[in-house]
Amino acid sequence: MKTIITALANPELNKELKKIDEFKIEIPDIQYQEGIFETLEEKKVDFLIVSELLKGDDELEEFLKKIKEKGPNIKIILLLEKENKEKIKIAKNAKVEKILFHHKTTINEVIQYLKEIPTETNIEEEIRNIKKLIIENKTPQKNKILEHIKNTIKVNCKKEIKQNNEIIAITGGHGTGKSFITACLAMELKKEKTKILILDFDLLNENMHTIFGKKKFQTKKNEEIKQDDKFKIEDIQKYKIKINSHIDLISGSSLIFSEEKINIIQLAQIIEKLKKEYDIILIDTSSECYLEFNKFLLQISNTILVLTEGNLLEIKKTVYLLNIYKEKWNIEKEKIKIIFNKYHKNTIDEKILKTIFIEYEIIGKVKWNKNYALLINQNMKPYFLLPKEKKQYQKIIQNIFIDHEFKKIKKIIWRKLLWRN
Repeated sequence: MKTIITALANPELNKELKKIDEFKIEIPDIQYQEGIFETLEEKKVDFLIVSELLKGDDELEEFLKKIKEKGPNIKIILLLEKENKEKIKIAKNAKVEKILFHHKTTINEVIQYLKEIPTETNIEEEIRNIKKLIIENKTPQKNKILEHIKNTIKVNCKKEIKQNNEIIAITGGHGTGKSFITACLAMELKKEKTKILILDFDLLNENMHTIFGKKKFQTKKNEEIKQDDKFKIEDIQKYKIKINSHIDLISGSSLIFSEEKINIIQLAQIIEKLKKEYDIILIDTSSECYLEFNKFLLQISNTILVLTEGNLLEIKKTVYLLNIYKEKWNIEKEKIKIIFNKYHKNTIDEKILKTIFIEYEIIGKVKWNKNYALLINQNMKPYFLLPKEKKQYQKIIQNIFIDHEFKKIKKIIWRKLLWRN
């Protein structure tokens, strides 16, 4: 059970948390900074949900420092009034577990996040189970123990895809296979019975409708949309192209090049509207790094999949793009995941590639396949990738939705095992 205190000067979240059996809420919402310090002296707390707007004498940096002194192991979920770079930096230096923003965050989102985080109790229990496994097997294999960890704690780590409303952007250099990878990921994700939207914002190419064998401009009534039609946010439904029962597609040029051209604010409103309808939004982005729309789409995405090939030219392009994302667009590197596409026997050795991209998480590789052209020519019908080929995409999906949590817990478990033996 997770012991939580809220300090938001607003009792609503506290009331909702009390209704959930897996949360232990012992006191009402705290109204001032000093109340937190007093509580931490008396009680052991797993999570503190606190607002920077809480009344008190301390500035944010000193306030967080005092909290950590009173409760070194407490996990802090901090709500900032707005996105302030200096305050975000202070929070990260204080090892705040999660940074949220008042104007963007709902009560349900906070509750969902809390449910996804395993508690220390789970970890301690797993350590006992692993020690038992070691005792029972005189010469246990490392892989067997790791498999046991994964099988027993992935329930705690798994993010339920249907509840995520994830936005996943696929980007990379020109010709790295962004559109085809996006299509294959969508086809694999539909097996999870999720509602998927593909946004084709590779505006200079826009291949997605061709891959699926669909007309670029169409409505449910099969009426063609003219490029000079005035765009209205409330009419977004008519811009959707039905791929199958689980996947829809919207071509970015249908929105951008309408008579009433949309701006970034309107695009943000469109995506907020679409997030309510779909479990996952996959965005096929442009390889051009000067487009403002591209920058915005990457910034709002939960995960950014960067495709690269294992040759010197593509690696050079990818390193250049990553530097722009990180240095100029202020995109958190934790959001960026690397995929090696068109992998074959002449590709640069995987160990060297991992060294080059050591700052980033590498979540998979997709081998070059001569049947890809046939799949595109037949409009992904039938979707006949062989089991070994499909497994590559399934692994990527698993790494997006599960393994980033599992790896974090696995490190904690192994560290504690080493300390105690």
